[in-house]
Amino acid sequence: MQKILHGLAMFALVSTAYCQLPAASIPSADEMPTQTFDDRLSTNWYAAVIAAVPARYWANTNFDVVKATNYICQESRQGNDVAQALWGFALVVQSNSPEASSTGLQLLRGSAEKGCIAAMLNLGYLLEGGKYVRKNYNEAFHWFNQAAEAGNAEAELQLGGCYHYGLGTTPDYSMAAKYYRLSADQTNFVAMKSLGYLLMSGYGVKTNEAEAEYWLLRAANEGGNRRAMYDLGVIYSLKYTDTNAMVDGFKWMEKSAELGDALAAQGLANFYYRGWGGTETNLASYHYWRLKAALLGATDSQFFMGQAYRLGDGVPKDPENSLLWYGRAASKNHPEALYDLALHYLEDKTNRASLQMAHEFMVRAAQMGHREAQLQCALSCFRGDLGADCESGNQWLTKAAENGWPKAEFILFQLYYNGVAPGKDCPAYPKDKSEAIKWLRRAADHGNLQAQSILAVMLIRGLDVEPDKAAAEKLLRDAAAHGFVSAQNDLGFAILSGYIASTDPEEAAMWCKLAMLHSFDPNTSKRANVNLSSALARLTADQQQDMERRVSGFNALAIPEIDPKVKDWQKNPAYQQEDSQYGH
Repeated sequence: MQKILHGLAMFALVSTAYCQLPAASIPSADEMPTQTFDDRLSTNWYAAVIAAVPARYWANTNFDVVKATNYICQESRQGNDVAQALWGFALVVQSNSPEASSTGLQLLRGSAEKGCIAAMLNLGYLLEGGKYVRKNYNEAFHWFNQAAEAGNAEAELQLGGCYHYGLGTTPDYSMAAKYYRLSADQTNFVAMKSLGYLLMSGYGVKTNEAEAEYWLLRAANEGGNRRAMYDLGVIYSLKYTDTNAMVDGFKWMEKSAELGDALAAQGLANFYYRGWGGTETNLASYHYWRLKAALLGATDSQFFMGQAYRLGDGVPKDPENSLLWYGRAASKNHPEALYDLALHYLEDKTNRASLQMAHEFMVRAAQMGHREAQLQCALSCFRGDLGADCESGNQWLTKAAENGWPKAEFILFQLYYNGVAPGKDCPAYPKDKSEAIKWLRRAADHGNLQAQSILAVMLIRGLDVEPDKAAAEKLLRDAAAHGFVSAQNDLGFAILSGYIASTDPEEAAMWCKLAMLHSFDPNTSKRANVNLSSALARLTADQQQDMERRVSGFNALAIPEIDPKVKDWQKNPAYQQEDSQYGH
């Protein structure tokens, strides 16, 4: 949430005892001080002071900070509610002593309870930010709510943010959208950006790209909001089949990136990498914007820089810099950065301290939805790397399988089908064929080649499942085409034996020959050789030569990479996608 305090810029304040009444004059607009002290605090503090105190204070003297704070202190003691809010805020941020801070909070609360909107807002900002006072999201929510109920646009924006991120209340996107809209209707450009984001994402409201585009364009064109520009880039880039839309996406992404938006810099790097938006693939520009995004705080780019220094991708190999960038991304709970750090510390398995570090990073990666990390946590628990913990191992294994990780699903099949223990000090799983087949089918559906091969044989034989030769052939062909030698041999045998629809002995010979050539298992090689001899006996010399050409020309399909992260992992509230508390 954007924090723009409607109170005091940071400077040295006079003490509470200094509340005398010097002569002064009302400064003209040209005489107003222009120095700002902290981007998070309001730059209109001087104007607020002039509005809060009577004109008699501004006679025959120049305006300065000391006099201004003196005046609001004096007026505060006279019961001026707005001055009381300004002076209370000054005491809090001065933080000379706990007593002064406590007095300032009392003044702010007193002013807020009398209906002063500025006091409500500043209380909300202070209690949410936690820099000057102890964080209290519940009270911050209360004061933002009070000011929003009074129709204040800034408070409506902040209240929307509380609902958006669950600060002092239960996260509720629909309520966030409600208050963003109320604020946007009052021409708050940040609220327009936030409402546009919810509309384009379908969070709390029905996805409405046209309305999202309307609000984002206003925020970008009228308000100069760089994150709105980035979101427009995202909207247009999703229409990747539309060349004009991609060009518009590139323009918005570039404009936002040049204004310093971290996520836009990351998006622009992707445009250059993929040659989108009327550009050609430009690795130099990709490397530049990838680094720029990482420096600006885009967490994904920080992870990619960790990879880049590890692999030498666009930069020299540098383990120290690799760990530095991985560490930055891991500090914001990037699951792949956490996983890679775990692997780094696992390299020295004789060192218990390294094992402990690896375990901690692996657990954090697992908690953030890295499915391979969840499986590795399970296996570590079963092995007893840091002491056996069978119950935790079972939980992590089930978690990985339920999240659709094929290797975990296949392991559960083996455990339930055979009724065996996952580790030497762990109890055996109950033998449960029905549960086992469920996990085998899921593993096969998710592309596990061994699961596909085993399930195909079971479907041909009707072993613990209803026979289905058509489904079996489909599974065998998929696994064989991806180079899984057991499936290649079984497919050749199934063709020769008439177990499936295909009856081509030349094709059968091809699959058996491939299995024999590429198998590292003597038993599989032996069976493939027997099957090949049977197939060759059915072929003419010309067919055998043709089969050899098919074997030499065979290229196994690449096994598709599966994202190890769970779907919507970015929505985990522990993850920060950039160097800020909130990043949409």
